[in-house]
Amino acid sequence: MNRVVNAARIHLIGAQFVWVPWAVMASALVLNLLIFGTIEAKGGVDDDPSTGGLFSLYAVVMVGFVQAMNKQLSFALGFGLTRGVYLLGCAVFAIGLSFASAVVLYALYGIERATGGWGIDLDFFGVYGLGGGNPVLAVLMYAAPMAALITAGTLFGGINSRWGTFGIYVAGLVGLVIAGAFAVAVTYAEAWTRIGHWFAGQPDAALFGGYPWLVAIVLGGATFAIVRRVND
Repeated sequence: MNRVVNAARIHLIGAQFVWVPWAVMASALVLNLLIFGTIEAKGGVDDDPSTGGLFSLYAVVMVGFVQAMNKQLSFALGFGLTRGVYLLGCAVFAIGLSFASAVVLYALYGIERATGGWGIDLDFFGVYGLGGGNPVLAVLMYAAPMAALITAGTLFGGINSRWGTFGIYVAGLVGLVIAGAFAVAVTYAEAWTRIGHWFAGQPDAALFGGYPWLVAIVLGGATFAIVRRVND
């Protein structure tokens, strides 16, 4: 257990998992406040402004975990940790980071509501239905998408660690082929409307707080299958 904890602590070396993502998100918030504040000063907009700037935090965290499957993996193996122990430590850190970030984001959402959207009715932390409902569900809705993107990052990082850039290109090509085949099949079956209705009928809690965990489990399993065969 101590080795798993030590493997998790490796991710605290450097700033890519904590300070960098939050600094990027803070910059996105300030930029949105300046943009929509200027629009408000010029007469405002009909609807409350909403932005996808919150995604910047999730995107930078995902990139950090791409790196975790390369330099930090080599660092961990060099200190005698096994791939399995490192991956367990990575999973522990990822879950902790997802929920800790979710708690902070929900607190910021509370400040956003209390200040009337930072004084300009800006919907930054409550976008896409995140932050709504009871606190426990809200935290899950913030944490689940981050966990899914983290495992996507580890998967791409694992592919790069094992097969290099060529592997990334092949994985991207395979992904495009699968997506294209799916699009053709759905179009042939004239099922786009049914799929749209299905998504529209899903509650936000399921879309953001439930299904992403399934994605995280699948991608996490794929990462383990790939990384456990990476050479030292």
